[in-house]
Amino acid sequence: ALLIGVAFFVLQPFLEQRALREKRVTEVEALNAEREALLIALRDLDFDHATGKITTEDYAPQRAELVARGVAVLKRLDELGASAPASLDDEIEQAIARRRARAAQRKGESGVTCAKCGAALDAGDRFCSNCGARVATAAQTGAAR
Repeated sequence: ALLIGVAFFVLQPFLEQRALREKRVTEVEALNAEREALLIALRDLDFDHATGKITTEDYAPQRAELVARGVAVLKRLDELGASAPASLDDEIEQAIARRRARAAQRKGESGVTCAKCGAALDAGDRFCSNCGARVATAAQTGAAR
């Protein structure tokens, strides 16, 4: 019984830390959901004002309240150390950057460069992607000699 009591006493901080971490994750998820709901509400409010469903006198205080709530949510997310989820545009831009980096690396490995500007070329390129100059192929250079 004493061994069980000591084991529980030793493991208690780890169990509490796990519960605290899980609570933090659920709070971040709730704040992100509230952030998305506020963005949708702002979009809808702007649309209603643009179409004339809401007067300017009603629109201004409602928008100010939604923006203030949004600021509070973003501040709380910053306090928790959680950033807002990356947008789809950001993910696409990162994927494009990775793909371009791989393509540049492959071009650098071919060892073929443009005679006009010196940029790295793929083996099958007919034009330089940097300056647009026509790339002389081995068959063309042999025929020209």
